[in-house]
Amino acid sequence: MRKTLCGPAEECTAEKTNTVLVSVVTAFITTFMGSALNLSVPSIGEEFHASASQVGWTVTVYMLACTALAVPFGRVADTADRKRIFTSGIFLFCAGSILAVFSRSLPSLLVFRLIQGVGASMIFSTNVAMVSAAAGEAERGKLLGYTTAANYLGLSAGPAAGGLLNDGFGWRSVFLAAAAVSAAAFFIAVKKLPSKKKTGFLRKTYPPGDDCCLYIFGISGIMWGLSSAAKSPWGIGALLAGAGCMAFLLSRKKGRHYSNAPLLDFGMFRNQNAFLWTGMAGFFNYGSIFAMNYLLSLYLQLLAGCSSRRAGMILIAAPVVQTILSLVTGRLSDRRSPGNLSALGMAVTAAVLAAFGFLQEDTSIWIVAGLLAAAGAGCALFASPNTCAAMSAAGKDAAGMASAVLATMRSAGHTASMAVVTMLTSLFLGRGSLSQADPSVLLQIMHLAFFLFSGLCILGIFMALKGKV
Repeated sequence: MRKTLCGPAEECTAEKTNTVLVSVVTAFITTFMGSALNLSVPSIGEEFHASASQVGWTVTVYMLACTALAVPFGRVADTADRKRIFTSGIFLFCAGSILAVFSRSLPSLLVFRLIQGVGASMIFSTNVAMVSAAAGEAERGKLLGYTTAANYLGLSAGPAAGGLLNDGFGWRSVFLAAAAVSAAAFFIAVKKLPSKKKTGFLRKTYPPGDDCCLYIFGISGIMWGLSSAAKSPWGIGALLAGAGCMAFLLSRKKGRHYSNAPLLDFGMFRNQNAFLWTGMAGFFNYGSIFAMNYLLSLYLQLLAGCSSRRAGMILIAAPVVQTILSLVTGRLSDRRSPGNLSALGMAVTAAVLAAFGFLQEDTSIWIVAGLLAAAGAGCALFASPNTCAAMSAAGKDAAGMASAVLATMRSAGHTASMAVVTMLTSLFLGRGSLSQADPSVLLQIMHLAFFLFSGLCILGIFMALKGKV
């Protein structure tokens, strides 16, 4: 008999095991793709004779599609068939990966990356929801811990594996690896996951198309605006336009037709206040921690004198600890208050970020590695319990929408985190090069950023506590 993911005393089924297996694989490959390709950007630019700003769109277009489409697909998944949305997303992700292998120009690669991003958005809007529905209340935290660990594993393995693939076989090998893994996941999902008849779904009532368009334009404008506002006036315009679209969408709640099937209706969640607080806590956590590796990579290479390889080995401490401990904290959130655990994780993260605010050029590398490990522990304490609390607050009928909102909060937090660093860098250095900057100025930027992010984490502690179900 095949061993399942659950303990012998629990009523485990092959159906539940397959659901968690596919969710773990897709969580890994989508985050892996997002981080692995970063190391291939120079090679892509060299082959297609593209500028840095042009080739940067290979990363941006994927992230925009993931973020802007997750909520619309999550809403549809809750009102139709989650399995169909999930398997379609895996298929599109796999197809985009295969097509990217045969790209002959940068525009064609961007189209295929867009297809990948659409597929990833469909996966993000359903994989956590399907695990949550399969798990039930008693073991939701434990099984969501597997998915969270897979996310972290993809993020940590991406740079190392992506660098090896790119150096040994070229940038196309990264897409080929993603295609192979996603093809296997697609086969398992189609053959083994429960059909619509075995899971409960809401009535087939879809949000109006103009709601979806407003949301997509709004989120895309905000995300692109945040990432480029410090570099271009067009970014500021996009940010304002995106915020205007979102404000108009939210104002439509008072309109007569809005109650038909609104895209953004937090009343659909079983405990909307708890869900909103947990979602905001997620935004503050990811927004505080995401830029940490970027800042520390600059510190290790430009100030501490580490090679890129040694810096990478040091930076991997956080995601490795996150991956291992997420399996434990997921189980723990089934027995303890997820809100308290996630608040504790935020407190640990806030303390670590504040400690990084005192870095000096002669700080021991062992201290940096130890703080990174502590940051990984804080993130593990936060992520799985926070996801468990959010999915419990959402309820089974709105699980797809909840999964999509959490994914959007995560992506928005990542973008906002880097936007803060970009603005601080522009403020202190203008158009100057990082490699030529005065070490004291670099330390000023890092200190200010780390203290700011620590303060945001402290605010997130109270949000996590208010999000207790």
